Amino acid sequence: MTVSNPLEKLLGYHLRRASAAMLSQLGEGFSELDLKVTETSVLVMVEANPGMKQSDIGRALGIKSANMAPLVAVLNDRGFINKKPLDGRSQGLHLSEEGKKVVRKIWEHIDVNEKWLMRNLDDSSSESLRKTLEKIWQ
Repeated sequence: MTVSNPLEKLLGYHLRRASAAMLSQLGEGFSELDLKVTETSVLVMVEANPGMKQSDIGRALGIKSANMAPLVAVLNDRGFINKKPLDGRSQGLHLSEEGKKVVRKIWEHIDVNEKWLMRNLDDSSSESLRKTLEKIWQ
């Protein structure tokens, strides 16, 4: 029996299916590091922006401030990040040596995931898709 799926005509349906597949594959790699996707996102942002305040990282990643404090606490407790004073009230986040090691492994998993994600697309299609998706969420 052939099943008709009226959702296959919807862009949102395909975006959700693609996102679920990508996050599942990516999550498997990060689970080997005992990290969640959100934790890896924060670590990658700290690597790219040493000394950045956690509130700025949260805004950049779309993470609510109420969720950033416990997230940063976990990464700090695991020895991946250090806090250093910026001024009287603010602290900047920096990767520890252990954090730098784990971020290298994160990038390895991201690279594998990106190749898997784009396995059926040529470079031009891949770039076009990235730009189109960026327009949707911004």
